[in-house]
Amino acid sequence: LSRRVRVLASGSLRGKLARWLLQGPAAPELSRDALAAELAVTRPSLSRELAAMQAEGLLRLDGRRIAVSDREGLEQYL
Repeated sequence: LSRRVRVLASGSLRGKLARWLLQGPAAPELSRDALAAELAVTRPSLSRELAAMQAEGLLRLDGRRIAVSDREGLEQYL
């Protein structure tokens, strides 16, 4: 519960995603709908942010798998 509160209190969507990815176990494979619900954001907004983060080289997306490519880059959003 405290992990979820820290994630939701991270402010921006990018901050929520960064905290969720960096504090969690090896990124579990969740559907976009499930991840959007976990972060309390809309699915289209989540998908746009994931695509932008992939374009910036922070993440690699492969279906439901999200792999962190640039840990230091993500840490700047915490």
